[in-house]
Amino acid sequence: MNGVTPLGAEPLNGFVKNSSAYKCVGVNDFNNDGHVDLLWHNGVTGELDIWFMNGVTRISTATVDPSHNTVDSTG
Repeated sequence: MNGVTPLGAEPLNGFVKNSSAYKCVGVNDFNNDGHVDLLWHNGVTGELDIWFMNGVTRISTATVDPSHNTVDSTG
């Protein structure tokens, strides 16, 4: 991306959350390594997962403490 303009697209090296309940709900540099990371939310269970990325390569993951998560009340 360049601001809001897409410059291209790359697959995430075959990594896809294995449930349609998951949605990518945010991006940020969560571990301050200079690379954008992905935040996934499961609207059924409330689970939040962070994928720490290096470009299109997932380098590690973290699950947020489920006691801090909420189920999606919109559907």
